[in-house]
Formats: sequence, C-alpha cells, structure tokens
Amino acid sequence: MRGFIINMEIKRINNTNFTGCRPPYKIPQGMVYPIEKIATEKDILQLSQNSLKNVIGEGRSGIVYDLCSSVIKLFKDTAFPAPTERRWQAETKNLDFLRDLCIKNNNPDYLHNSQKGLFGINFHNKFFIFSSKVPGSFPHPQKNQFNEKNLTALIEILERLDKGMDETRILHPDLRAQNVHITDDNAGIIDVGVLLKTPIPKGKTVLGQAGIEQPKSDREFVLLNFTSDTGYGTSNLKSFEYDLLSPYLDFADKQEAGKVFDLYMNLKSKFHEKTAYFYADLQEKTNEKIFENAAVEEFMHHELLEHLPADIRETEIDKLQINIFLRKMTQIAQNLVNNSINLKQISIYINKVIDRSIMKIQNAYLDKDMQRAYYYMNFKNQAEIASRLFRYNLSNYVISPEKTSKFLPEKLLKDKLKK
Repeated sequence: MRGFIINMEIKRINNTNFTGCRPPYKIPQGMVYPIEKIATEKDILQLSQNSLKNVIGEGRSGIVYDLCSSVIKLFKDTAFPAPTERRWQAETKNLDFLRDLCIKNNNPDYLHNSQKGLFGINFHNKFFIFSSKVPGSFPHPQKNQFNEKNLTALIEILERLDKGMDETRILHPDLRAQNVHITDDNAGIIDVGVLLKTPIPKGKTVLGQAGIEQPKSDREFVLLNFTSDTGYGTSNLKSFEYDLLSPYLDFADKQEAGKVFDLYMNLKSKFHEKTAYFYADLQEKTNEKIFENAAVEEFMHHELLEHLPADIRETEIDKLQINIFLRKMTQIAQNLVNNSINLKQISIYINKVIDRSIMKIQNAYLDKDMQRAYYYMNFKNQAEIASRLFRYNLSNYVISPEKTSKFLPEKLLKDKLKK
C-alpha cells in the first residue's frame, strides 16, 4: 500500500513545483538536478510510469523500492540525530561526488557496479533519491561466495576510493555485507550516504605519539579503527577487513576460508604496491617528505605480503581475529546481538600479540630487517588501538554480567586457516 501511495504522489509531480538537489541546493522550481543529465518533469514522469514493486531494502535512514532498472529511496523520519533533509542532501551530495570522480578519470565504470545517482527531489517535504540498481547480492560464504573476479573488482573500488580526488579521499565506514553486492565477475557498493571525506594524510597516525590526541568520541575511535596498515590516514581496506572479510572468514568452512584468505593476501599485496606508487606521485608533485616516507612503507608492506612468510601470514590472521573479537564486543555492547563473550580469553590474546610484536620489532632491529621492523611497529599500534577500543566499550556501555560471565572458549581463525 505504501508503495502504491508513493507511486501516485510521484505521478502527480507533473502539476507540482519541486526542488532539486545539487550543491548549494538552490535550484529553480520546475527543475531537478540529475547526476547524469538535465531532467525535466516529463523525464521524472516517464521514469515513474514503471510501478513501484516490492521493498528491496530498508534501513535506519530510508526504504528502497524497486523501480525496474533503477531504485528509488524514500527517506523516513527516524531517531537519527540528523534531520531527514540533511541526510537526503548528504547522500545526494556523495552520489554527485562519486559521479565527478568517475568523470575525472574518464571512466563511467571507474567504481565498477557501485551505486550511481540519477537525481534527488524534495516533493511536499518527502525526500527521494533515484539511483541505479546495483546488480548481484551481498557476499555470503555459502550462498554467494567471493572469487578472484568479484573480489578483485571490490578491492579495486576500495583502492580508488582511497585515492579519492584532489586532496580528498573517501572512506566507507560501513562495509558490511549488506552494503556490498557481488556478481560472478563484478562488484559494487551501496549506501553511500555514510561516506566520509578525509584529507590526504600530512602525518603518520601513531596512538600516543606527540601531537596525536587520545580519541574522545565514538567517531574518533571509528576513524582510528580504520587507520591504514602503514599508519598514513584511513583506508577502505581496513573497513572491508573489519566489517566484511573478518565475519565472512569466521562463518566460512575451512576450504572456503583458506581460498578467500589466500586470494585476499595476493590482492592486498597489490593494493599496497599501487598505494606506494600513488604516494610516490604525490611526493613528486608536492615535494613533501611525508609522501616519500609513506611510499617506502607501503612498498615494504607490499613486498612482505607478496612473499608472505609464515610469521607475516600468522600476523595477518591475528589482525583479522582481533577484528572478529572487536566487532563481536561492539555488537554486544550496543545490544545488536544476544551473545556471550569471553573477555578474559580476548584480553590474553591481544596482550600476547602485542608482546610478540614488541619481540619481533627487537629482533628485526638486531637483524637490520627494516621491512619487518616497520611492519611490526604498525601492527603493534593497531593492536593497541583495538585494546583501547575494548576498554572504551566496557567503560561507555552497560553490558549485562550474563554475557561476560560465561567462559566458553572463543573460536580462533588460525585453527581454520592452519596450513
């Protein structure tokens, strides 16, 4: 019924003035701002002749309806801090930015199958966005598996978002499976309203170092959690590892987990190689030392992952395991799941990997192995960030004792990925 009402309201648009959405959001009445072409009321009428079908997605921000070859999102009133109009503007603005990113790179498929905006309209204080339909469905270790083609496409999207445009990089901080669609040979991301624009790094993030303040809010912690493996700014690769890859491997069987992990390690190595060349180009353009240092560390990271010796493989598994623990802890703390958690085991695990990384750093310096020295210094920093995130959750959320008093051992990813 709701879909029918919305459809009828859109059809009446021919006799109604409406406002389009493009920065600075001041468009003459009778015209919307489309992201792909100049649209008139007639264009919208033609688009809306196709009846709205079933709901194909509903989240906290809005409801998404099938519109044949496209989709329409109706923003709804929620308990969100930001009002509906501001969320609508933010999402349309992000779609516009992604469109410009594709244009700048002379490639309409620069972000593969990712969501493309058509236009956004405000109709009688109802806020809509028309956008492309992203083919495929979300990744699942049994029903819709990663393979070389679709995972390669997804990692390429993340790399291109990391590069961003001009001095702005783009972080998707919510790369849960539901926000990624894969087909047999391609991939795309959706829910671009949550995209964050972050600056190209001018320094290296190391928790506790001079000039780096301790995080004071959820948002600051979120950004710290997405610090790149080399410490230079945020990275979509970390968002992917945290919200999608780690739970995917956790729920996969041994064969699927081993296949995807090995494939990802190869792609991750290439990701760091491309990022190294990106920073080298920035250094050449700006002559800033920070980009030279970043390029060197990215390339060292690439070489270690390319050869993937046993200790580096073990550490990459540790990174994913910490993600699994942290994600579970966060979901329990926010009452998103009704599971128990073995805090004692997790605390021991994280402390052990931190202690081991310190030992690895010392051994690397003795062996004059700077690749491993930098690698383990960065890993130690990430593990310490995770440790603080655990403590932050414990101090800022009320977790019922029955969820933390059970001492069932947590499953470990290393047992599944054992060679």
